[in-house]
Amino acid sequence: MGEISTAAVKSKIIAEGYRQSESGLTGTHQFGSYGTFVGIYDGHGGPQAAEFAKNNLYKIMKSSMSKVIEMSANVLDESLLQLDKEYHMQDKDESAARAESYCMVALIILGRIYIANTGDAKAVLGRLVRPKGHV
Repeated sequence: MGEISTAAVKSKIIAEGYRQSESGLTGTHQFGSYGTFVGIYDGHGGPQAAEFAKNNLYKIMKSSMSKVIEMSANVLDESLLQLDKEYHMQDKDESAARAESYCMVALIILGRIYIANTGDAKAVLGRLVRPKGHV
């Protein structure tokens, strides 16, 4: 996962984005919980911010998880704020300075799903219930 993808929309604007999927310990210590993290990063004005988010948000979230006893929505919120802070602190060329990224991330841990989004990124969750005997 994590390859760059380019999609053209009807307005002929090019949107550059990344996707990510990580599974394993959600903290940085051996006693953390196991979970799955999924991220979709939609770049605007260039791919730099979306690529930065893909390369850093999961690491920031894992570090944040190691500082708390229990997962909460605040961990994702704080991780996104830290990501934004770190992106704006780095030296960037002019095109990277104009780049931004909307993102939608989800963390599934201990039977719960935590979802966060920035900008106009949205997620819709659904469940398909099939009658018994149907595959």
